[in-house]
Amino acid sequence: MQIYIDTYGTYIHVKDGVFEFNIPKDDKIIKRSIAPNKISSIILSSGTTLTHSVVELAMINNIDIIFLESDGTPISRIWHSKLGSTTKIRKAQLVASMNHKAIEYVKKWLTIKLQNQIDFIKDLKKHRKKNLYKYQK
Repeated sequence: MQIYIDTYGTYIHVKDGVFEFNIPKDDKIIKRSIAPNKISSIILSSGTTLTHSVVELAMINNIDIIFLESDGTPISRIWHSKLGSTTKIRKAQLVASMNHKAIEYVKKWLTIKLQNQIDFIKDLKKHRKKNLYKYQK
């Protein structure tokens, strides 16, 4: 599950190996505890606070922490430094780039990409008046 915290003044810390969320509401503090194995990511809006132990527990359990601006735009992200699929993909891409078939693949990919762009421009041209094009033959 994703935990989305947008309540100003929310404090997150670790207690007994679980995340504890202290959420201010009507001059009271509501406490919620959630086990790390139930969380896939923690999304924090401005005005929230967390401790070092929260980051540590999140990284141990492969939980992303995402920070948002007040308008909801993501500004930062913390995730574990373990080797994962991204590293494996980049390594495989490097190995593939050393292969002679890589040039053939890139040529094919660029040809398809350029053809798609040509088709797109032709499609745009159909919907334009001819007198708008100053240098058209």
